Amino acid sequence: MAQTTATIAFVVFVTANLGSVNSELHDTKAELKKACDTATYFRQVSENGHRHLKAALSSVTAAVTKANKLLVLSARNNGNQAQAAQLIASQLLKQIQTTAKTLEQNTADALEGIAAANRISGSQELIAELETTLIADNNVRTLADAVNSQLVKVKPEITANKNGACQKAENQREDLTSGGTRGDGQTLTWSLTALEANTPGTTPNQPLTLCGSNTGDNRAVSAITCDTQTTQIGIKGGNVFKASRVDITRKTTGVNTEYTDLADSTKVPTAKTLNPELKLLRKLEKAAEELEKLSINNDATTLAQQEQIKSVIAKALDGEEGSYSKPETKTKVDAILKELFGDKAENVKTTIDQDLKELKPSKAAVGGNGEKKLETINDPKELADAQIYYTVKNYIADQEEKKKKQAGSSCPTKADKASEPPKSADECKKHNTEKACKDETGCDFDETKDPKCFPKVETDKKDEKSFSRNLRVSVSQEFFVFMSLTQFEDFFSKL
Repeated sequence: MAQTTATIAFVVFVTANLGSVNSELHDTKAELKKACDTATYFRQVSENGHRHLKAALSSVTAAVTKANKLLVLSARNNGNQAQAAQLIASQLLKQIQTTAKTLEQNTADALEGIAAANRISGSQELIAELETTLIADNNVRTLADAVNSQLVKVKPEITANKNGACQKAENQREDLTSGGTRGDGQTLTWSLTALEANTPGTTPNQPLTLCGSNTGDNRAVSAITCDTQTTQIGIKGGNVFKASRVDITRKTTGVNTEYTDLADSTKVPTAKTLNPELKLLRKLEKAAEELEKLSINNDATTLAQQEQIKSVIAKALDGEEGSYSKPETKTKVDAILKELFGDKAENVKTTIDQDLKELKPSKAAVGGNGEKKLETINDPKELADAQIYYTVKNYIADQEEKKKKQAGSSCPTKADKASEPPKSADECKKHNTEKACKDETGCDFDETKDPKCFPKVETDKKDEKSFSRNLRVSVSQEFFVFMSLTQFEDFFSKL
């Protein structure tokens, strides 16, 4: 049990830095027509990755918790029931470690991609606000006034959304509109808004030009037609930036599924800004494809029927050549499985599953009033305490049983003999024959040694020390499980 518990601790420690995402990151039916559309779209990409990342970690937590509960049953029960719970826990742990390994390999990429999606979203929100930047019109003034205290001014203006970028109301974001599927099934396509400096007009009355007039002083530019007159001069304003949509594409099939690099231009964000972000976004998508394949089956009945159990039992019975496919081995394996799980797979539901739901661990183990069912216990410390409690209780019971057997026996047992004072080397070596040596209590005989008769090695204290050592290891491992799970849950709560 100690080894299995240590495995759980390792898995929890590893998965505290890991995660999972779902491959359905992109809503390919969302219409992307303006900067706020793209900003909202990539918020959703980030949220999708983040939500499924937490879901995968949550599934690992649930599996670790169930494995710990199985180990509580293994520690509490005796004989076949204990071994059955142990075998099922081993199958669950195998899946947890496989999942943890895949998470470890992909989580960094997933998190980098989520960060890139957030940056793309944020830049589009900023662009949505900057799009409103303009040079305001300035009334026409006489030339004399235009350069004195009544200066004709070039006045930049920006209209910020009073509710916040891309918000249609306070704490209410603009909605995405669904339309036809973007792309052709073999291509993923989305777009974003880029800005470049607007081009001033080339003729009178066009944006971002001086306005000439002779219609009268201090008249609004919007109320006149600018021309080449020089009696009065004003400013014909206009937008500072020109917005355009930039298409981003990649193939979804074939050898190269990377995003197509954008060419250099005068637009913002630039190609040198966007291309690295697209590579990080692609990392998220690839990680999602790998993590999409993961699943953890924690059904006890199914786990009890795993082929791995049959295969390993076959080798335990018949050595390296043992195989469940051999009829003679299969018969022996099936007999063991029947002893462990019953003659039908459904029996697991009335044994292991029933205990997982109905068992009420002692209040000495988990606190409370003793009415708390194992099914409802998810605190890692309580589960670790229960494992330690039942491990020690079983050990004490075993020792008491041994003492009773020894006390009730009319003939000296090996244990009784071992408790007698040990013989000295001089007392044993005087015997030269095996019979005489073994008749002397506390001596042992070996033809190959000199002297052939020697004091028997004391084993009881070694066993006692071994148990103490194993118990200390078990306790420390249980504490490691508790601490690892605590760190894991703290990490999990911050996602």
